[in-house]
Amino acid sequence: MSDLGDWEFPEPLRPKTEGWSFDVGNALDAVVSLSAEVPSDAFTASIPGTERAGKGVLIDRNGLVLTIGYLVTEAEHIWLGQNSGKVVPAHLVAYDFETGFGLVQAMGPLDAAPLPFGRTRDLAVGSSVIVAGAGGRRRALAAKIVGKREFAGYWNTCSTRRSSRRRPIRIGAEPASSAPTASSTASARSMCSRRAAATPRPRAI
Repeated sequence: MSDLGDWEFPEPLRPKTEGWSFDVGNALDAVVSLSAEVPSDAFTASIPGTERAGKGVLIDRNGLVLTIGYLVTEAEHIWLGQNSGKVVPAHLVAYDFETGFGLVQAMGPLDAAPLPFGRTRDLAVGSSVIVAGAGGRRRALAAKIVGKREFAGYWNTCSTRRSSRRRPIRIGAEPASSAPTASSTASARSMCSRRAAATPRPRAI
């Protein structure tokens, strides 16, 4: 996998550890790095590539991690990296095409407590938040909400809904339906390219 380097935010931009209703250190430990490898002949290989890197959040004590689906779709190998330096293999559990989220299961214990779910309606313009990346406080950014709007994104829709005729949620093994043909694959990629140039339709989150 590609090396993103040992970057960090300057100290004044990082969140303070006090003044929050939760333990900042524990919350940031629940954010893990995610690396995935996808076969070169996979349908989505030419769009986000065969080597993908992003983040995930531990959401239960059994090692279930929430992430963005396009990072792990068609992945053969997945690894989760923790702030402690520990790396654990994982596998894809589910992909929700409607929301674009994916779930992966760690195949070993993670040294962190799960992060509880919050509610976006509890946040308002001006609320203090933490933009967290894997790596702890040095890779976290103190921020404030400046607006609440509908989310508009075309790429995830292209890479999932155009990729196959799978059911809205995939859990465990591949479905019994046949893979897309070469002609349908080329057609889907063409439609995806055209849609990328167009203005996306807003999607609420």
